[in-house]
Amino acid sequence: MVLVLVLEKRWSSTSTAGSEYEYECEKARFPRREGVGLPMTNKLQANAWNAKHLAFRKIQFRSTILSTFVPRFIYEIEKMAKKKKAATKSRSKSSSKKPGRIVMRTGEALVEAEPAWSAAEPEVVIGELDGPVGYAIAQMIGNQAKGHSKIFAILNCDVQVKPATVMVSKVTVNSEKYTNILMGTVQAGIAHGVLDAVRAGHIPKSKANDLGIIVSVWLDPSIVDAKYDPEVLFRTNREATTKAIAKAMNHEPSIDFLLANQDSIPHFFHQLALDGKL
Repeated sequence: MVLVLVLEKRWSSTSTAGSEYEYECEKARFPRREGVGLPMTNKLQANAWNAKHLAFRKIQFRSTILSTFVPRFIYEIEKMAKKKKAATKSRSKSSSKKPGRIVMRTGEALVEAEPAWSAAEPEVVIGELDGPVGYAIAQMIGNQAKGHSKIFAILNCDVQVKPATVMVSKVTVNSEKYTNILMGTVQAGIAHGVLDAVRAGHIPKSKANDLGIIVSVWLDPSIVDAKYDPEVLFRTNREATTKAIAKAMNHEPSIDFLLANQDSIPHFFHQLALDGKL
């Protein structure tokens, strides 16, 4: 209705100005009005005729607007509303499928077989490459230190795993044999453990190119003097890596578990010290 009145107002302002011209044209064509015996020479008669003619034109114009433009206007508004609703629904649907940003998660795990050298106890930090974890990885790679080299986890030379994973030894490396084991069997176990975590769904596959992982690696120094089994060492490091990532991504252990079991879980080496075994 507002649209009709606005358009009508604009039409009126232009139509009134030309009413006298229309009257002159009408007078030339029809010197006598139908049903009126006198010519329309009187100015008052002309104005009265113009007023009636203008009122008729307004009614005709309003009818045209209501029957043509208003339905079209309403149709366009409804069409825009449907498009907006569909776009909102699509955005909410796509955003619900995408996992949110993972700023930083931490986890650790211990997996070991019977021999002491088999123990794998990785500590992991996981986060977005464009966040603090990514900056830390760039700093580590560009700032190497003797005895604590930082290297990417790879399946083999030329095949780096995703998410990008940097591993660094907790132990100061000063032996060629230790280096070969660390950057051979242990590195392979960690690389497979990362991919196992993706396959198991602990790390969303869609985030594989967005996340970075830092793994602090424990390899028992006694391994240089032991007759170790590479298959066992590979398995413990693979399982421990997957387990540590799973715990990090699932916020394990939970704060409720920790508070409930705080006094019932002794620290292993602290207990050895208490027992006089250290």
